Amino acid sequence: MSDDEALKTTLRTAQTGFAAMVESIRPAIHRYCARMTGSVLDGEDLVQETLAQAFYGLSLLRQEVPLRPWLFKIAHHKCVDFLRGRSMRSTVDLDDGNEPIAETDMEIEDRELASNVFSGLVLALPPKERASVVLKDVLGYALPEIADILETSIGAVKAALHRAREKLAGWTETPPPPRQPPSQVELDYLAAFNRRDWAALQAMLAEDVNCQVVGRAHLVGPEALGANYLSNYASLPYGWKLVPGEVDGEPVIVCLRELEGRWTPRHAIRLEWRGGRVARIRDYADVPYLFAEGRARIDETRRNPNQG
Repeated sequence: MSDDEALKTTLRTAQTGFAAMVESIRPAIHRYCARMTGSVLDGEDLVQETLAQAFYGLSLLRQEVPLRPWLFKIAHHKCVDFLRGRSMRSTVDLDDGNEPIAETDMEIEDRELASNVFSGLVLALPPKERASVVLKDVLGYALPEIADILETSIGAVKAALHRAREKLAGWTETPPPPRQPPSQVELDYLAAFNRRDWAALQAMLAEDVNCQVVGRAHLVGPEALGANYLSNYASLPYGWKLVPGEVDGEPVIVCLRELEGRWTPRHAIRLEWRGGRVARIRDYADVPYLFAEGRARIDETRRNPNQG
């Protein structure tokens, strides 16, 4: 074995060990990132970034520092950076309202509130308020733990929770904007996929098409996709089909799996188009907890007759 091959083997072994070490923590990190971004798909992208940074920074972690809160700190910074990027393209409020508030003992265990507001309402909160509510009421962290993750004081966390509850109590949820129907080229793509017409699919791919199977593979070019990505779908041992739909309000492709005579959402696929061809695929097939958090809806009214 060459030095290069030995290095790759060592790295793969280390990555496998790290993945096993964080497996039990990963769904909670995803839940946090999904609640912070309002999207299970964006949330999973941030989980991937969090774990990648953590893997390469693990050797710098002091032995006495617990792994779980350290991972949440990284995830929180990833979420804030994501929201800052979004705020440059929209009207997301990043003002965390640092005005002082009296540190009183207040009741913050309102589980009914937590279960009812995590829709469009909580996404209007600034990041510190949103993070405090998610960590406290969804993930059940204690105030000192939240303060450690957010790198602030317990008083600041109490203040953020107080402000968030005042805002949430006065807001009402607005209806989502009308969905844009899938284009005919997207419906043709789905129809070809469901016919298992791999040649027709490859003809719809851009020459530099980029495909990421989240957490597993990164493929570029139609030939690589045909030899790996499409062939994997062809060999799936269960019934499946793709339909237009949405997850957390975002138009996506939803893969349905036939289970005990029923079609059940299994995972989502994001597509980007350029000049009528598929330029980018982001497939979440290997994220088993995705639909445990996300709200999937199938667009039955726009299904192509060729899909079955």
